[in-house]
Amino acid sequence: MKKKVPVADLQFGMYVYELDRPWSETPFVFQRFVLKTQQQLDQLRKHCKHVFVDTAGESTARTPELRPGSGPIAADLQGTGKVVHVERVSVESEFALATDTRSAAISAVTDAFGAIRADKALDSGEI
Repeated sequence: MKKKVPVADLQFGMYVYELDRPWSETPFVFQRFVLKTQQQLDQLRKHCKHVFVDTAGESTARTPELRPGSGPIAADLQGTGKVVHVERVSVESEFALATDTRSAAISAVTDAFGAIRADKALDSGEI
């Protein structure tokens, strides 16, 4: 059941599915989320007077899971304030893997076009 709730009455665990303003005017990355942190609650209090929650509980299964160290709020970042970037490895360390992956992709596309030109079946596993 969907219910309008004043921000002052929000509790952790509630599934917030709609705000009283466009999501793009807030620092939330995801539209719809389970209220889990004080930071989320503080941002809702800062930007909204009320929100709409799903009291049935069935919507919580659709909430995207976040990786440790990331979160649905990116208010401290410069720019849009909507992107969370957590560097796990350096870009330089990924070059070798990216080069190998690119080569494999080029080979697969070349083989696919060759099969198409020869009017042969495509190898879906390779593609």
